[in-house]
Amino acid sequence: MQAEREKTPQLSPEQSCPFLGMKNDSATFLAYPSKWNTCYRVEPVSTPVFSHQRNFCLQASHHDCPVFKGELGERMPEALVLPVSGMAKRKRRIFAVIVGSVLILLLVIAIILNDRLFTGAANLVETPLSEELTQSIAMANQATSTPVKIFSTTITATDGLISQTATLTAPSETSLPTISPTSVPLALETPIGDEIQFIIHRVVEGESLVLYANWFETSSDAIRAVNYELSIPLWAGTLIVIPIDQSDVTGLPAFEVYEVLGGDIVPSDLAEQLSMDLEAFCRYNNIEPDHALHDGEWVLIPRERIEP
Repeated sequence: MQAEREKTPQLSPEQSCPFLGMKNDSATFLAYPSKWNTCYRVEPVSTPVFSHQRNFCLQASHHDCPVFKGELGERMPEALVLPVSGMAKRKRRIFAVIVGSVLILLLVIAIILNDRLFTGAANLVETPLSEELTQSIAMANQATSTPVKIFSTTITATDGLISQTATLTAPSETSLPTISPTSVPLALETPIGDEIQFIIHRVVEGESLVLYANWFETSSDAIRAVNYELSIPLWAGTLIVIPIDQSDVTGLPAFEVYEVLGGDIVPSDLAEQLSMDLEAFCRYNNIEPDHALHDGEWVLIPRERIEP
C-alpha cells in the first residue's frame, strides 16, 4: 500500500466547487463533509457547515451556492459558517472575558474612589458604573451564563473626615441554564466527544496513518494506540478511529467501532450486551446514560488498551 500521497481522492471539477480546499492546502480537499474543508472564495476563508458542504460544495449544484454566486472576497454568511467546537476553547474564552471584566471593574473603582476622596463631597454620593463597564459585565454574563456581581461605592464626609463604603450587590437571577451533551447524530466522518474528540473514518485506497496524522493534527502512534486490534497495513473500507488535535493519548482506552442496528437502544442495555464500562462509554461518546441511540448510528466502544 502506498505510504502517503499528496492529495485525497478528488471529485471532478464538474462535481465540486473550485474554491474548496483544505485549511493548509488550497489545492486539496476531503471528498466528504469535514471541518478541514475550507472555502477560499470568501474573506476571511471559512469552513462551511456540513449540510452546505454536502448539498453544494461537494456537488455539481455548487453553481447555485449563494457564496459561489456572490462577489469574490465577501464574508461568508454567519449561518453557513461551521461553529468552533470543543469545550476547552470555549472555557478559555469565557475565562478571558471574566478576567478582563474584573480588571476593568477594579480599575474603574480605583479611579472613582480616587476622584471622590479628593472632591471633599459633603453628601452621600452613589457612584454609577460607566457605560463601557456595564457593557463588559453584560458580555461576561452572556458568555458564561453566570451573573457577575456588581460593586457600588459611596463616599461620606462627616466633621471634615471622609469615609468610603463599598457594597457588593448580587444580581436578581435565581436560576442558571444547564449544558447538556450534544444531540448531534453519531455518524462516520463526524467529530464524536467533547473536550477530547475522535472521528470514525472509512479508509480509502492509498491513505495512510501518516496522512491521517497530518490531516487531524495527531500522530501515527496515537492513532495506533486508540484503535483496538488495528490491522496494519490498512485496507480500503476499514473503519479507523482518529483522535482530533491529540498526540498524547496517555490514559485513554482503545476503541472498537460499533454500528447500532435492530432499533433504538439505551447505553445501559448496550453496555450489558457488549460487556463494556457504561460510564466510560457515555463520557467518550458525550451522551447521557438514558440517551436513545438510533438505528444506524456509530459509537465508540472503550476497551482495555493492549500494549505492544
